[in-house]
Amino acid sequence: MKKQTPILFSTVMVQALLAGRKSMTRRMKGLEEINKNPDAWYLNTKKWVNPTTGIPWALFTNESEDRTKSVKCPYGIEGDLLWVKETFAPVPSGMTRIMGGEYFFKADGTIYLEGGGEYTPKWKSSLFMKKETVRLWYEITDIKLERLHWIIDDEAIEEGIECKNVATGGDDYQDYYRNYLGSQEESEWPWFAGNPIESFKSLWIKINGQASWDSNPWLWVVSFKPTVKP
Repeated sequence: MKKQTPILFSTVMVQALLAGRKSMTRRMKGLEEINKNPDAWYLNTKKWVNPTTGIPWALFTNESEDRTKSVKCPYGIEGDLLWVKETFAPVPSGMTRIMGGEYFFKADGTIYLEGGGEYTPKWKSSLFMKKETVRLWYEITDIKLERLHWIIDDEAIEEGIECKNVATGGDDYQDYYRNYLGSQEESEWPWFAGNPIESFKSLWIKINGQASWDSNPWLWVVSFKPTVKP
């Protein structure tokens, strides 16, 4: 039976999932001890599968402390499932909406009601979303371990960053951090010209802080594809 693991995404990243831009995520879960001093550890081997549980593990070595540490991947293995927890709100009893359904999702944007008008619900944190509420399911296609700064251009794009094609034919990528600090309209958002890694960096800093980027932590790189609810 395939493992089913909940995973949280911000509203911006759920929008990237819905748009089909995001097929990869980087997570530090389970690597907390390693990331207290990530430079002191190196990956002794690629992940391997525990023959009893079928769960991939990785072995890290800290030469200065003369010790090793095994770390279990919390997301499972290729073929396992992820279900997305996102900001949501139940549709109040007696209220109908144009698109139907029992829940509103913040990532869908403005809520239009049947008969006209807009509605702003009292949003519930993604932390409280239960599996029966979930609309987005994904199948894991690959998991690897690496440092944050090892990301390459193609993978930064797979992380779901916003891109726009400019008149010159080049690609501009959103500066999430400066947009987060400012109050610009969308048309005035700052962009990085042809640099997806800088865009991803700004997104990471917005979510995790400058210190997290500077420490260059170890993390799980999880690739996935859409699937149907089992």
